Amino acid sequence: MENGRKLEDLMILNDRFNLATQAIISDESELSVEVEQIAQTIADEVVVGELAIKALRQQVAQANNFDREAVEIANGSINNLSNEDFSEALARRIAHHSGRQALYMVKTQKRRQAYLIRSHHKKRFGDYASNG
Repeated sequence: MENGRKLEDLMILNDRFNLATQAIISDESELSVEVEQIAQTIADEVVVGELAIKALRQQVAQANNFDREAVEIANGSINNLSNEDFSEALARRIAHHSGRQALYMVKTQKRRQAYLIRSHHKKRFGDYASNG
């Protein structure tokens, strides 16, 4: 890899994951918040037919492999990586976790229907309505 890099830039090239990565690195956000927001966006794409479940499953498997590769290269912790490699590893982690969470939310017809109801309810009544 050029410039002493260990990881090839893959996920960081995606604007969605790049913006989330930069927000986390600059302490403007947290991993769990970014993962949840991206997962909802991905789930929305599935529900409206922009993304097929089969394609999402493949993307999650691929992101899992990329995330695993980063951990192996980093000898167990992505915190051991240089800045550029850490950014790529974090983007891979975001892609993996958000994809997996989105898949869980919409992987069956029953889950997609429940997701639609919850998202419609949230849009109509706001976040507070889902808290009881």
